[in-house]
Amino acid sequence: MAAPVPAPAPAFTPGPPIQERRNDGLSLFCFAWTPRRGYDEQLLTEVRKQYAKCDGHVFYTDKESGGDEDPDFVRVELPAQKVSRNDKGWLYHRNMVGLMPAWSHLLSSSFVDAHDWFINSELDHFLSPARARKNIAQYMEVAQAGDDVPIVLMWGNAFVFNRRMLKELLKHWDSLGQTASSSSTVKDEVAAVGCPLFMKGKSEWPHSCSQDIIYPALAWDVLPKRAKVKVTTLGDPGCGHPAKYKGKDLTLGCWEMQQNPWGGESKEGELSAIRVLAEMENMDEATVTNYCANHRNEAVVKNCRKFYDGRHVAVIHHVNNVAIHELARKLLDHEGSEPGTPAAAMPSAPATSTAASPPAASVPMPTPAPVPAIDVVPPAVIDHSADAGMTLFCFAWSPRRKNDEGMLNEVRRQYKKCDGHLFFTDTESPVKEDEEDFVRVQVPKQRVERTHGQWLYHRNMAGLMPSWDHLLRSGIAESFDWLLNSELDHFLSPSRAKETIREYLQGLEDGSKEDKSGLSGPIMLMWGNAFVFNRKFVQALRTNWPQLGRVASSSEGDSKQGRAVGCPLFMKNRFEWPDSCSQDIIYPALAMNILPFLQQKVAFPGASGCGQPSRNRRGKAYPLGCWEMQQNPLSGESEKGELGAIEVLAKMRSFKDKWEARAYCKASPVEAVQKNCMKFWDGRNAPIIHHLHTVSEHVLARTLLDNDPDPA
Repeated sequence: MAAPVPAPAPAFTPGPPIQERRNDGLSLFCFAWTPRRGYDEQLLTEVRKQYAKCDGHVFYTDKESGGDEDPDFVRVELPAQKVSRNDKGWLYHRNMVGLMPAWSHLLSSSFVDAHDWFINSELDHFLSPARARKNIAQYMEVAQAGDDVPIVLMWGNAFVFNRRMLKELLKHWDSLGQTASSSSTVKDEVAAVGCPLFMKGKSEWPHSCSQDIIYPALAWDVLPKRAKVKVTTLGDPGCGHPAKYKGKDLTLGCWEMQQNPWGGESKEGELSAIRVLAEMENMDEATVTNYCANHRNEAVVKNCRKFYDGRHVAVIHHVNNVAIHELARKLLDHEGSEPGTPAAAMPSAPATSTAASPPAASVPMPTPAPVPAIDVVPPAVIDHSADAGMTLFCFAWSPRRKNDEGMLNEVRRQYKKCDGHLFFTDTESPVKEDEEDFVRVQVPKQRVERTHGQWLYHRNMAGLMPSWDHLLRSGIAESFDWLLNSELDHFLSPSRAKETIREYLQGLEDGSKEDKSGLSGPIMLMWGNAFVFNRKFVQALRTNWPQLGRVASSSEGDSKQGRAVGCPLFMKNRFEWPDSCSQDIIYPALAMNILPFLQQKVAFPGASGCGQPSRNRRGKAYPLGCWEMQQNPLSGESEKGELGAIEVLAKMRSFKDKWEARAYCKASPVEAVQKNCMKFWDGRNAPIIHHLHTVSEHVLARTLLDNDPDPA
């Protein structure tokens, strides 16, 4: 089946005229697909200013689009879709329908021989070509690959291809350029009209074909198998995800505004984030630590590393406003200061030493307080016939406040479905008599009184460190295949947890060579702020516990250690230190940085933000580990809203595919369900639901999601 032939392009030279080719191997051609909706047109003037800084550029659109006949636009022929061209859902998650004829045009043009690198971004990306060239050079220095090797750099959903990659595509385009046709006699091909046929039977087929799925599949699977062409890939197709290559850190390729800690995608939030990224651009790590510690906004204080990692990004995703594009251009591309805004006051930084700081794990640490010897609760006998013998131990920390106690019976009912469980609290807990599944541990005295509502606020590792000490010293931790650490405001389904663990292991197996290699070693699954550890991870902890188990003490002369009392000393001078030590920061740091420094490589699939999707290195999605009630489209965290969300999540379990789910959503009288159908669909099997605040919510979740109603 022949690929659609692009409409003839007007004669033009995209971008600024080039008198002679760059001699640094970094001639950059930029291109994007746009349907030229009103929203796109508003951004186009600013986007074009950035694209003009490339060594050549073109925008592609379809023959039916509006807009002027601009000299840097090419119109291509698209096959008719099931959804009307005027519908907002036209080409939703199907932008490869537009990009396939765009590629046909590009590959047959003179641009291929005129440039070294080609970047495909989108109009809601801020793109800095200058930064892109610097980052390409850094990636190539790490890769040590020659010009004769096809290369794809993955910067979130912006992708960068070298000339050799385009040459390989051109060589095989007779096959790769074929797209599904509405005239086909095969039903799924009719549904996939315009999508590349090389994706048939693969992820998203036949109803979607988005570039952040197609491009990785092309590099990882299609070219190697069909054309016997090995493609070198660097980066990550998930925007905001850090990446390494052969153990070496790569500059973050894409900063994600949907993960912006300072106001998310709001206009003021995005403007603020850009200012911080710009201010950090030339800071070293010591200066940044001081900058964040003294920042006026808590989001910067608590997310310092996130901003620091993004200080050199070439692409920022979900920039939805002209003013935000303009500010990014002025501050990140150094085209002038922010109009009408004085320069931001920078906190003074102490003089930095040129001597390298010692690794955090090598800092002398006081021994944690001893914990009383307490026997583990004997687990109930569990029938493992359905889960191939996998054993799961569940544990949580609780200060036993009134709100915790109100939900404890429901949480315990779920924990009893694990193969063993414990709750940890401190020796000063207000409850006079603990149940048999509680263990009291010694928590060092904090600066905030035990009775204060903010006691251990964002510092729960001060309670979890002695809890881990008990688990490791008692031998409990190594008695199970997996350990799961959740919280009392989580709904936890142990049966779903085991099912999801298996799916994550399969995701590693189906992933890249690096993914597969992780199966043989320590593994930590990240399900929002619930974390799951395999036995080898536990063994790595135990082996290194003389170092890792040390915590900050108030008796130390260092004033910061006094502020960090009870927090793990391996985090000294790292993110959140010294005022916070929350597990959703500590556990990822342990897996990604601390244990690898101790020669313990850890696989850590998933996402440490609840509600965040994740993929393996081949672009295959992992199941959602945690559904976030703070993102609930049905009235957020209100009791009525949470009960409604649980009912919709349960309903989603009854549908055999997402098309049945979409039909249900379309017929729903609730607009929030209609507009957020896939959010509920993606959460249908989540083992964790975060921010359940009432007993009634836990009861309904248990009844509908775990098929465990109250006894008659």
